[in-house]
Amino acid sequence: MQERNLTAKDLASLIETDEDRTEGVQVYRVIENWVGKKGSIPNAERAVSLAQALGTTVEYLVTGKDESVSFEDRSLIELARKYRKALSDLEEMDDLQRSTVLIQIEAVADSCRETVEKKNG
Repeated sequence: MQERNLTAKDLASLIETDEDRTEGVQVYRVIENWVGKKGSIPNAERAVSLAQALGTTVEYLVTGKDESVSFEDRSLIELARKYRKALSDLEEMDDLQRSTVLIQIEAVADSCRETVEKKNG
């Protein structure tokens, strides 16, 4: 939720069903209790809805791990989280601007690698 800047009420509005509204279920309370570890894990149907809304798996919600995602993919996901702002900025650029920035990044990275190689070798 934090990664997506969502509150329990925001997330509840994404997964709340007509049945919840009819029955007066306060979905955000279910989420608050689950996140705050005050209550039990939501039922399977609710857990699936939460995972879909958050773009993850039920396994990750329950365990914090997701074996269906390879180590390489997990590393890429962590990098994407770390550089979210830069990636967002790149996405907002037109193709020429993006290409120019990526060429500059590659040149700086090459220069850094060369410096490291000279020091080590």
